[in-house]
Amino acid sequence: MSDRKRWALPRPLGSAVEREFARLGPAAQPLEVGRRWAEAVGPTVARHSWPANVKPDGTLVVHTSSSVWAHELTQLAGEIRARLGPDAPPALQFRLGPIPEPAPVSPTEEHRSPAEPLQATPSERREASRIASEIDDPALRDTAARAIAAALARLRSARPI
Repeated sequence: MSDRKRWALPRPLGSAVEREFARLGPAAQPLEVGRRWAEAVGPTVARHSWPANVKPDGTLVVHTSSSVWAHELTQLAGEIRARLGPDAPPALQFRLGPIPEPAPVSPTEEHRSPAEPLQATPSERREASRIASEIDDPALRDTAARAIAAALARLRSARPI
């Protein structure tokens, strides 16, 4: 029986991963960014995007749930990199691809059905009126101002991005 090899009990994987990050040094920064993705972009964006891999040049490739999300996040890449802070990769690339099933929405997150639109604040309504003021037709101007105010309210609720 002394010839048998002794088997060690399994050890937690976390310490091995941390050692590997330390060994990789700066090349592991995009991997660290991937771990902090949801915190940096907020819950709404995180449900529609996922850091998938890192290219050899350090570009973080992010899969999105639709091409619309890929386009929108491409427009926001600079802001996202700023939110990621000093560990931000040199570039972000967004493309349609598989993402994990979204986590259920927590009870603390705001729930609204399409029948319950967000209410625009007075400042959002003023800004919407200012934007729509150049429209000559009064009915169209009023409709556009209401739509713009609703869009501004929606943007406010979707923060951080």
